Amino acid sequence: MTYYMEYQYAFKKHPKIGPANGSLTADDLTALVAFTKPLHLDILGNQQSFGHHGNLLRIPEYAYLSENGPDILTPVKEETYQLLDDLYSEVCPLLPFPWFNVCCDETWGLGTGTSKELAAQIGVGGVYVGHIRRLHDLLEKKYHKRMMMWGDIILQHPDKLGEIPNSNPLTCQPDFVNRSIMKQTLHKALLIAAATVFPLGTCPAQEAKPAGDATLQKREFAIEKPYLNLPVKRGTAPHRMRLTFPDGNRLEFNICTPGANDPPGFWSPVDVTAFKGKTVTVAWVDKLPENSRALERIEQTDTLHDAGSIYQEKLRPRLNLSGFKTGEDPAVVAAWFSTRRGACIAYSNDCGRTFTEFKENPVVPFVGDPKMIWYAPGKHWVMAVNWKGIAFTTSPDLKKWSPLTNPIEGFFECPEIFEIAVDGNPASKKWILYAGDGAYAVGAFDGKKFTPVGGKQPYNFGNAYYASQTFNNKRTNCVAWTKPRR
Repeated sequence: MTYYMEYQYAFKKHPKIGPANGSLTADDLTALVAFTKPLHLDILGNQQSFGHHGNLLRIPEYAYLSENGPDILTPVKEETYQLLDDLYSEVCPLLPFPWFNVCCDETWGLGTGTSKELAAQIGVGGVYVGHIRRLHDLLEKKYHKRMMMWGDIILQHPDKLGEIPNSNPLTCQPDFVNRSIMKQTLHKALLIAAATVFPLGTCPAQEAKPAGDATLQKREFAIEKPYLNLPVKRGTAPHRMRLTFPDGNRLEFNICTPGANDPPGFWSPVDVTAFKGKTVTVAWVDKLPENSRALERIEQTDTLHDAGSIYQEKLRPRLNLSGFKTGEDPAVVAAWFSTRRGACIAYSNDCGRTFTEFKENPVVPFVGDPKMIWYAPGKHWVMAVNWKGIAFTTSPDLKKWSPLTNPIEGFFECPEIFEIAVDGNPASKKWILYAGDGAYAVGAFDGKKFTPVGGKQPYNFGNAYYASQTFNNKRTNCVAWTKPRR
């Protein structure tokens, strides 16, 4: 078993790195090893050793070790390797297990900063491999550890695999496989492992759910009316449902539980206007016992049950400013962060069932975590991105974006910007800007520049809140990633 480490350790040689309000200590790690030994379990040590160092690099004394921005250590300064040696020296001797994971995943933007000149000579893959070899030699010769690493970056440079010591196991993360390129990444890793002598490991995710009554988990409908009223029991957790079409395409979405003020009954309407005349299969993805007979009560209706807390899979029409629309239905445009490229977009003309990647991607290179909103007063789109904090760019058509301007420092990853009524008064509105850790700033926004009023304020007072995202359904809703921490 293992833990995950970026900066949350009480390093004696570097006491400013670990947070004072919760850091793993040498005594904690020693106790963990002792506790698991009678259980015949080993503790696999790990330390992020390339990317994911935003918290460390925000400390003034370590800022000079940055590659090009918020979270990558520079591979062209010897001080980087002295720092990593110091960190390893406090952890490796406490761990009897002979393997050690250096992680080195998600090194977005490598080769665009301090290592740009080197990358021009040997390529980004060459820069990455050079760093990996340094770590391998350090761990093997000084700490007698067999190095492990995540496989997401090196799999993008298969021509460089021969330059990595083949004793290093490559590991695929389930979140990387699901979030980036789905099963293709794992398939690619398996092919490479089969064709080489590299060991391949996975970090499997386990999810156990009661099967329920499988005979009542799906139902076919010939869509004749605009809405399906889906039955979800009051007091149960949100459920995942799937519409399957005759051609095999699928549309999945969450059906949320009705709120306390909603009328009695089972109400979660889905707008299926775009599918009129087609036969679809509605099925539960999570086959919970309480869903067993729910599909029998689905009804088609002409009107929408309008309640503020009910989620609607409603595709809202736009003005087709992008020109992506080709049929009767409005185009659906999605933005995402593509590793080593930046902000990219894709569009759909079948109500989100399939997407086509925009040929001129990335639309904004070398930035992370795009958040797009429509700014009605200026009649243009705004994209907030992770770049030197949070920066903004605008576009009239989603294809051509203005140069990045007005970065707001002190924010890191997963930017969010939205307007909200103060005390529920629509006549008094303010803009909210925040990022991964949930700390926010209140201010004004003119469609291009955010002007804060005062400093950052804490939104979360715990220690496990990260990467929250918002969606609007008559009000602004926030969903966060609950990340276990001390």
